[in-house]
Amino acid sequence: MTSLEKKVQASQINSQQELEKYYFENIEELSNRIDQNVTIFGVIEDYKKALVLLKNKNINIKDNFNCELFNQILAKIKAVGITNWQSEMPELKLYRNYLIKEVSKKDKETAISFNNMLSDAYIKTTSKEILQLFYQAFSHYVEISVNLHQYTRTTIITNNRISNSCFEDLKSKYGDEKIIKDIDNVKNFLNGMVEDILR
Repeated sequence: MTSLEKKVQASQINSQQELEKYYFENIEELSNRIDQNVTIFGVIEDYKKALVLLKNKNINIKDNFNCELFNQILAKIKAVGITNWQSEMPELKLYRNYLIKEVSKKDKETAISFNNMLSDAYIKTTSKEILQLFYQAFSHYVEISVNLHQYTRTTIITNNRISNSCFEDLKSKYGDEKIIKDIDNVKNFLNGMVEDILR
């Protein structure tokens, strides 16, 4: 992994474009699993330190939403699994917090919805059947994002249709408008990500 912090200190990163280039490369390492020591925690914390250093140098940098990082975090949440007995897992809490922070850069209302749907309270008080529906719904999106290199346009559209069907089934389990709104926000956000992929 390239240390963004060290590159800023050495004046090798002096712009938004340079920062995003190296940040993207570090995120790619997460997906390629070349180095087992490269973790989401390490990549994000290094990026945050680099941002502070650049701002201290009065370089105008925006902390933009990063699609690749979002996909990696959601894949980690899928790998951990969402079940009633795993809501206290430190990894799930860590990934959830990172996910919410990343989504909030693009859509604050949807970030709140993700937070509600992945909260300890929701996980603990929701039946395994309903949690499984939610898990399946976003898992189909994860499958799209991690298999882009081998998925055809038709496969992406099919997986997205299945994901949307799971979200609709999930909505049918509730009469509470607030929860239905959260489900819609998450679904629409993921649909927007798929639309970006298909462009």
